[in-house]
Amino acid sequence: MAGPRNPALSKELHDYIYNEWVFKQRNAYQITNTMNGSTELTNKYGKINVSGVNYHLHNIKKELEDVVSDDAIDTYVAEFIRLKEGIDQDVAALDKMLELCNGAEDIETELKIRRHRHEVKLDKFRMLQDAELPLAVKKMKMERMRRLPKKDIVKAVVDDSDSTNWNIDNEGSSE
Repeated sequence: MAGPRNPALSKELHDYIYNEWVFKQRNAYQITNTMNGSTELTNKYGKINVSGVNYHLHNIKKELEDVVSDDAIDTYVAEFIRLKEGIDQDVAALDKMLELCNGAEDIETELKIRRHRHEVKLDKFRMLQDAELPLAVKKMKMERMRRLPKKDIVKAVVDDSDSTNWNIDNEGSSE
């Protein structure tokens, strides 16, 4: 595609790259190869190079930083979610490989795939044990926010100590 894309098509491309990067754990080179290898995507978006994908990834990272606060724990939680999605996809891919190996004479390959699948599931289990860490830290952050002073709640105190403002007369006296 020669020239810039229209905003709607650019948004669709941005969303496609977002899904590939966040949910499928693909890097810029893998996304580029996938897009340029598909005639449907090439017809829709045109040829794309790695620098174009990196441009979108830079913007995606900035968007995620705006959504997720600057605290390191929030970044950790976002990476935790990405890792969990990636492990789930790995298990699904290994299950598909096992289906393809089922009934084959090469029992050694099937056993290797089963062992690898078991290791991936153990990694997921270890990762899920660490899931309590982000929850505990989020709870501590909420408690910290309750203790911090609220902005714009304290109003300026007007100093009325000037004697001209005081009514010194005895208004209620009976002289």
